[in-house]
Amino acid sequence: MKYFIDSSDLSLIENWRNKLGNSFAGITTNFSMIKGKEQMEKFLSKDLSRFKTIMIQIENEEQLKVLVESPIENQLVAKMSMIEDKFKLILASKKYSPLRTSATTCYGLIQINQAIEMGMDYSMVYYAKNNYKDLLADAVKLKK
Repeated sequence: MKYFIDSSDLSLIENWRNKLGNSFAGITTNFSMIKGKEQMEKFLSKDLSRFKTIMIQIENEEQLKVLVESPIENQLVAKMSMIEDKFKLILASKKYSPLRTSATTCYGLIQINQAIEMGMDYSMVYYAKNNYKDLLADAVKLKK
């Protein structure tokens, strides 16, 4: 299993990275955790080269542009909730390459299929929060 540390505190992240070794996959964070655009830009300007993947939840196109304009864009993954209110943002994000995208807040096959259809690179499925115990097995069939 691989782990993402949900934090923007680099000392805490390094501590967990050392403990996890090869199981450490990267960082996940969001604009509200980092307290806004300016702080996110400051965070992204730090030396983050040792982290292969940094997932950042975004809520609007202004936040998307912060990621796209970052010098480490190739390390970033824009996380967006797989809800109808975010479909326009998801589609807008796909025009920016090499920025990768991840669907989050996925509870069922319809949302997973939407993520596939919209070209998302990753999907974060809330398996434990629903009663559909065959969800992951059925989700794998969607891609085939």
